[in-house]
Formats: sequence, C-alpha cells, structure tokens
Amino acid sequence: MEQVHELQVMVNKLNLLSISIPELFQVGLMIAKLTPSWKDFFKRIMHKCKDYSSDDLMKHLRIEKETRIRDKRGKVRSSVHHVSSRVLVIRPSMGDKTKGT
Repeated sequence: MEQVHELQVMVNKLNLLSISIPELFQVGLMIAKLTPSWKDFFKRIMHKCKDYSSDDLMKHLRIEKETRIRDKRGKVRSSVHHVSSRVLVIRPSMGDKTKGT
C-alpha cells in the first residue's frame, strides 16, 4: 500500500503542474506497484471485465488489507487456544531396574 500512496503523491504533484495522467494508466500503475504478496489480489482484479477508477481500486485495496490483517489476527488467536495432546511417557531403561521387582 505504501507504493500506491507514493504513486498517488506523484500523480498529485504532476496535476499541480497541469500534467494529467489518464485514470486507467494510474490504475495500471497502482496494480503494477503491488508487492508479490498481493499476487492473488492482482489476478482477481485483472480477470474482472470492469475498468476501475483509482478511487475504486483504493477502496478494494483497503478492504483487502483490512481482511488480511483480520485473518492474521485470527490465526494468532487460534494458535493461542490450541492445546497439545502429547503425553510424555518415561520408561525405565535396563540399568534402572530395582531389586525385588
């Protein structure tokens, strides 16, 4: 998301200089700037037949990021409540035999 924010800052600076960049080009740049961990999201967006505005894309990116954070928290919580069912069994070795048994 930081990369997308940097791109938005650059686009705004160019707009101040009266240099406009087409909306679809901006969206393409935003998608291209996503890190490899967003590969699945990128594929979903690219396979839809809809043209997204930069605002639409930012909304989808925010939702995806919040979902990933929530999923990550859920995994941490579920591992905290996990109880191991392992039992340690101690068996005497041959040298530990006591007399009379």
